Amino acid sequence: MINSNGSSTRECAGVERLAEANLPTEVGVFRIVAFKSRLDGEEFPVLVKGELDAETPTLVRIHSQCLTGDVFQSLKCDCGKQLEQAMKRIQEEGRGVIVYQQQEGCHSDSKPTFANMSAVLTYSNNWACAGCG
Repeated sequence: MINSNGSSTRECAGVERLAEANLPTEVGVFRIVAFKSRLDGEEFPVLVKGELDAETPTLVRIHSQCLTGDVFQSLKCDCGKQLEQAMKRIQEEGRGVIVYQQQEGCHSDSKPTFANMSAVLTYSNNWACAGCG
């Protein structure tokens, strides 16, 4: 994160910063930062736009990973559209953060597996993200 004097720190409470790079996207250029939770060891990416400081309100989206919506643009859920809208809004604002949780689905607390996909496909004969429908 960015300290009040403009320097960046490698650690925050509860997480460790692992790596950082510029990420050009169709929406604009973001910084992608990899973090690791000190609590459970989970690694997750965060997209950052602009300079962050404690005194300025910042747009934040916590987005649950959705393979079918985010990557394959499934018509059965709007996860990918929600992520794209958040990125566009943050780009327009000039500052913001997207925390990309490594869990599958809108309301799921499990990681994506082919067994989960198989169960949904068997049930509905259509794939939607877990929790979306």
